[in-house]
Amino acid sequence: MLRYVVLRHDYPTLHWDLLLEAAEPAPCPTWRLPAPLAVGEAILAVRLPDHRRLYLTYEGPVSGDRGTVQRERTGHFQILLEEPGRLELFLSDHSGAWLLSLQQETPLSERWLLHLREASRPS
Repeated sequence: MLRYVVLRHDYPTLHWDLLLEAAEPAPCPTWRLPAPLAVGEAILAVRLPDHRRLYLTYEGPVSGDRGTVQRERTGHFQILLEEPGRLELFLSDHSGAWLLSLQQETPLSERWLLHLREASRPS
């Protein structure tokens, strides 16, 4: 399974970054979230440029005086559906399992609607 991480990033204002591991050596697709992931709440996420893979495990200062990052959530994911403008994932970590959906607002938009709901672990 591939890894995911949610980073708390304090620059330029407090926000969270969702990074999804991609096949080596590709960088990680990344979305900026205005709040931490929460079950049942829709969040407007903004697609960012892909981030370097080192951020899957890194905590500390970001180069260029761009604040600091701290891992708040980390685990594994499986892609359930991937098509243009839509992504559905099964997330799991030490505390549970979730279904995460990302739906692009309009074609070519950087804005995506993210929704997280509880799921049972696959057998």
